[in-house]
Amino acid sequence: MAISTVLTKKPWIIAIGVIAILTIWMMSGSKSENNAKESAEKLENKTLTKVRVERRLATEIASVIELHGRTEADRRAKLSAETSGRVKSILVKRGEVVEKSQVLIKLDEKDKQLRLQQAKATLKQRELEFQAAKRLRKSGLTAQTQMAENQANLELAKAEVEQAELDLAYTEIRAPFAGIFNDRYVEIGDLLSVGSEIGEILDVNPIIVRGDIPELAVANVSIGQVGTANLITKQKIEGKVRYLSAASDDATHTFKVELALDNQEYKVPVGVSATIELQTDQVLAHKISPAALSLSKNGGLGIKVIDSKNQVLFKPVEIVRSEKDGVWLSGLNTNENIITVGQGFVDDGDIVDPDFTLNDSDTAVSEVNKTAGATTNE
Repeated sequence: MAISTVLTKKPWIIAIGVIAILTIWMMSGSKSENNAKESAEKLENKTLTKVRVERRLATEIASVIELHGRTEADRRAKLSAETSGRVKSILVKRGEVVEKSQVLIKLDEKDKQLRLQQAKATLKQRELEFQAAKRLRKSGLTAQTQMAENQANLELAKAEVEQAELDLAYTEIRAPFAGIFNDRYVEIGDLLSVGSEIGEILDVNPIIVRGDIPELAVANVSIGQVGTANLITKQKIEGKVRYLSAASDDATHTFKVELALDNQEYKVPVGVSATIELQTDQVLAHKISPAALSLSKNGGLGIKVIDSKNQVLFKPVEIVRSEKDGVWLSGLNTNENIITVGQGFVDDGDIVDPDFTLNDSDTAVSEVNKTAGATTNE
């Protein structure tokens, strides 16, 4: 009762108490809010991954289909003996350049000359017999059958002369076309029969690079299309597509293609590895290091970029050209912020802490990129 009387008589005590309670409550709430903010900031700083980002501007380049193949001769012929005989002389060395119809090897022709002389003598005799039979036939002194027999003998004699002349000509083994006398299988003194292999000749001008085109790219290739062959011998030669298969291989689903290269000086060897580059349409592409490439969960090829909110985005890409210092990719925007370091530690949708670097190729649009960077950092 005394306390009630005091409070009634002195209401200012109640006011002071209420103010004190409110002050304590407000100070407690402000401190809790500050602690919450500090905790959130600490948590955010702790979870953001640091990545290096390059601002890139796409460049218009020619899309290139890259194939792997080997150089091959345009033509390859095995030389065989067309008559029997002993090797008399060898006129050309292995690896020597030869002209069409040039004599490479000679066989002994003495017996062939004798047979030709005999055949010619027989022919002369058969011609005399045939003329005599004609005169007798006109006089009615010989039968028609005898006349026919004499004519058949004459034709047979003519054929024997032609065969003897061919046998004599066959003692000279000639190049069927201009090229390189690549190999020889006989030596002087060897006795050859009809069909014995003598050597090999290659036609290497033009020289051919043969490769296989995937079915997805075959529509972009046509006869006469310009291409480049990069040989393992460090030679780089331009040529044209001369052959494209009309049907794919059943096993690989690829199409055979041949690129013809000029080789007048015979400096390009047969059988060396080569990379074929076939240029197609112009496309906008970004050049990056292969190390910046990533794979999606489904195994698709792509890269990771960030948007204006520093959020990671995975973007599928297609390689349109490969070079020693990088690959050209299509499928991206004209301007992209590409993660070049740390992309393996972040996933699609993550918020990151970017460290921006300016690529040398982007200096022409540096002002645009600075504006984009400022927006991103905000």
